[in-house]
Amino acid sequence: MATTTTLTSQSSTSSHPRELCIICEAQPYDLICTCGDKFDFTCIHQHVEQISLEFQVHREQVAQKLNKINIICDNENSHINAIRTNINDWKRKRIQDINDAAEKALNDVQQHENNFTDISTFEQILNDLSAESHRVVHDNLNKLIELGHQIQNKTEDIQAIPPINHDEASLDSIIQSKLHPSLLTTNVSSEPILNHQNDSTTSLSTPPTASNRHSPPLVERTESNTNELPSFERTDSNTNASSHVESTISDTNTLTPREPEIESNSTTNENGASTDAANYDEFDAGKTRHIQRINPKIIPTNSDKNAGTICCHGNQLLYNSYNQATHSCRLTFVPDLLNPTDKKSIDWGNPDQTINGDDDEWIQDIVYSDKLSGYLVLNRARLRLFKVDTNKLEEFRIFPDRTTKRLTCNEKFIYLTSAHGSASYNGDEILLINYDKEEQLCKTFRDIMPSRVNRGSGQLPGEISDIAAGSNDQITIGYRFERRHEVGVCVFNVTNNGKDWLCIKQLLLNECWHSDLSYTPRIDWCEKLNSFILIEFMTGHLIMVDRDGQVEGECRFMQATDRTESPINLTISSNDWLCVRYNASITIHKIT
Repeated sequence: MATTTTLTSQSSTSSHPRELCIICEAQPYDLICTCGDKFDFTCIHQHVEQISLEFQVHREQVAQKLNKINIICDNENSHINAIRTNINDWKRKRIQDINDAAEKALNDVQQHENNFTDISTFEQILNDLSAESHRVVHDNLNKLIELGHQIQNKTEDIQAIPPINHDEASLDSIIQSKLHPSLLTTNVSSEPILNHQNDSTTSLSTPPTASNRHSPPLVERTESNTNELPSFERTDSNTNASSHVESTISDTNTLTPREPEIESNSTTNENGASTDAANYDEFDAGKTRHIQRINPKIIPTNSDKNAGTICCHGNQLLYNSYNQATHSCRLTFVPDLLNPTDKKSIDWGNPDQTINGDDDEWIQDIVYSDKLSGYLVLNRARLRLFKVDTNKLEEFRIFPDRTTKRLTCNEKFIYLTSAHGSASYNGDEILLINYDKEEQLCKTFRDIMPSRVNRGSGQLPGEISDIAAGSNDQITIGYRFERRHEVGVCVFNVTNNGKDWLCIKQLLLNECWHSDLSYTPRIDWCEKLNSFILIEFMTGHLIMVDRDGQVEGECRFMQATDRTESPINLTISSNDWLCVRYNASITIHKIT
């Protein structure tokens, strides 16, 4: 039917007396429609009505199609605007990334150059002393000997400085790591670095990210440095637990696997968290599969900044939170992890004695002591004991001359770390206190660390990020070494009542250095799995290390509802609970 109907009048008797109306077929036609059909005056009205009805039907259909394409266009315009915004944001971020990378590289060069600036001073002192060689006195001789010591110390320090190589490729790799956070800046896949050596090293890297990219397996082996540490071949029994490795150190063997795939049939829990978390971003998961990661219980908290203090025992949980609005802390106790919404605040109270302004509500660490049947709560200069039956904090010991940071304990000693700053000659200290509250001895960072770290002289800017006591007098510490921007973990056998510390394994965490993240890595002992459990904030990796320092499994461990949020701290209870602290939440997992 034509969209426009034109009616033409024509006499039925004058030209076509026998042609009839096509509707009634009884009357001669009077009009011819533009469609060619012929009608009398009565039937033409019916024909026009039919055309009108059909027009309305088609008009409604066309209007629906137009509305549909308008919706598509509106959605596409919104999508295009979002893409345009993303492109502009990406442009600004990438420009900032390039500026940041260039500034950092230039700062590295400047710092490296500063190591050699005072050499001319030595030469001037020698010239001045030589000028007075015609009348040598004891003072001049002493100055000359001291100058020799200074030059020797400076030589050893310079030899210990790692070289810098900020060429175009290395700078591009930094930008590449920003574009693809799941890839290492050394153009290999971002997997853990776990090697088997006496005093051996291990490295791990990957900034926390929600994306999961895949890269082909890479295998790289480097020559062992026989002057440093003896190398042992990897045995078949340990290959699976530590095969996902890549190394940046010359004295380690290196393996790097491809990243794991995500299960496609994942579901979500009531919090919107993906239930395939146990298979997400895993490497050689090993013993980490004993941690139930599907549908964890979640406790929302205020931020505790970098400390993330938390401790669980049995079915109980004790943690600290920080209110940024009021600049106040709150110590919270959960009597039963099966019902984490039932919790109460612990009255902090003000002690009668203040300690050089360092005694405040900021809690550095919490640990449960079986010997004391209570929680030891540490702040910068004071150690308190919290017992559930009294619901009170009791004075235990003060440290007027120290700034304490972390603590752990076993049946013999309470171990506390004390900060001495990055400029300290011997680095942080570890205090051993018996249960009569007497300090037994003090070990410095320099005292206990392997010779590879201690080589050279001068200041040893090393700080201890965490300390954990296992069974059989084993101690594991996380450390940060500013001189080489090195982050690592050392497993020690401690004997002779705490006097002798033997490092049986050193694990390096690659690309984890950040000058403002002194709280990472964090460590705790898991009796059920007979392993130390390590969590690293920069990468979001969880690693299990056995008594011999062998890696027993590794996986990424991110917040259940926000895969970009990395863990700050962890705690393990005797009832096989793992509680992981994030910036604004605590997740509770069962260890099977």
